[in-house]
Amino acid sequence: MGLVRVDISHAVSSVLRRLPKASDKKAIKRQLGAAAMQFWKRQAQAQLTSSSRDYVAGLEHHEEGDRITLTLRGMLPNMIENGAPGGDMRDYMLKGPNAKMGKHGMYNTVPFRHGAAGTSGRNTGRPMPKAIHAPAKRLSPTLSRPGMLHGAQGGRPVVYGQRLHADVFRMSRQAKNILGELHRPWHTTSIYAGMIRSEKHYKRGVQSSYRTFRRISQNSADPRSWFRRRIAARHFAPATQRHVEGIAQQIVMGVVGR
Repeated sequence: MGLVRVDISHAVSSVLRRLPKASDKKAIKRQLGAAAMQFWKRQAQAQLTSSSRDYVAGLEHHEEGDRITLTLRGMLPNMIENGAPGGDMRDYMLKGPNAKMGKHGMYNTVPFRHGAAGTSGRNTGRPMPKAIHAPAKRLSPTLSRPGMLHGAQGGRPVVYGQRLHADVFRMSRQAKNILGELHRPWHTTSIYAGMIRSEKHYKRGVQSSYRTFRRISQNSADPRSWFRRRIAARHFAPATQRHVEGIAQQIVMGVVGR
């Protein structure tokens, strides 16, 4: 699937030609690029839920001379932007850059995010039950630490913490029951089994995120197990293009009128 790009170079060049000062040109390019990126992100954050973070993470800003482009990278972000028909996910996930060859053929490892209990699910994944969140937040964290050699994920060394299962430590009967449930006929384990807790440290405190991982391969027993519904196209990129071209003159007047 091709990358989506928003090229605001025309809006930039049409106004820069009329400006004598290099400092004004630089300020306008910076503000137009920032406005385009901000508007594109704002659309995704307002209209998407659990996929919002992945979509926004795919946005990149490029500047070369008077040429400014914003690029949307990644399979999922581009599927959201352009739309995608429903069907068997194995048709493309086993041919993508993250697919690997194993003993029994091609496979891919798919991460699933889970939100903390009581959250909206926006940016974090569907919230888990309180009974599951209680033991999940007690898991020792999985940490990415440059320079350590205990594993590798995404090019960065990883120190793996505990994974959630019924015997990891004492938990409520309700939690154990949920960890024994199959949410769909084709599931072989609970959707929460094997969950890890990752930590990120910020000035305001520590933030936890929760993920499980499942393997997709041609050997999946039930053909329904990796079937995806149709994704409706969002078309945030054309809206961003129109927005920037509409505010270009306003930004120019704000800079040269100082």
